[in-house]
Amino acid sequence: MKPIYSFLYILCFVFIFISCKNDSDKSNGESVIKEIKKTEAIIKKEPKVLTEQEKKVIGSLLNKSMKTPESKSFVSAIVSAGLTKILSDQDGPFTVFAPSNNVFNSLDKENKKRLFNTKNKDSLIIFINSLIVEGSYTMDDLKTEIKNNGGKLTMKSLSGSTLIASKKGKSIIIKDENGNKATIEKGDITATNGVLHIIDAMIVFD
Repeated sequence: MKPIYSFLYILCFVFIFISCKNDSDKSNGESVIKEIKKTEAIIKKEPKVLTEQEKKVIGSLLNKSMKTPESKSFVSAIVSAGLTKILSDQDGPFTVFAPSNNVFNSLDKENKKRLFNTKNKDSLIIFINSLIVEGSYTMDDLKTEIKNNGGKLTMKSLSGSTLIASKKGKSIIIKDENGNKATIEKGDITATNGVLHIIDAMIVFD
């Protein structure tokens, strides 16, 4: 797939999702799809050289998250929180610890409603930002820093809270300030502005 099409699909995904979230009118969603198809047809007829900004977005954490099957629910949360630009536009670098789809699906109805309730958007923003830390930490980086810091690495999140990484056997454990723990089950999904890790449990949400 040509890079410009990937970039278009990123914009399409975000545009459709936000439109559908903000307007339940089905006809509005259909008109959005028609406009996107029209734009796609124009680009196919008139290919263009990607700008540096477009290249950056294509390789961004947002795009990597969208293309990672295990983080689809996390991407939905990012869009709902209105935080797409952090992972697509900002240089970072950032490390993202994204709960897997299974983790989100395991939430009971009450907690799902509490997390994604539009009236609680501020809480959702804090939740997402608490899973994003400053700096780029690959799995090897985490292991090295954990060893160099006496068995624990403290990382500052964008919300101001801290996450602590440690090792248990060959696994890397991420713990929040309330003691909730998760294991990195899929790591080193690298992007132009950082790295994404998939975790197997819900943290920073009580």
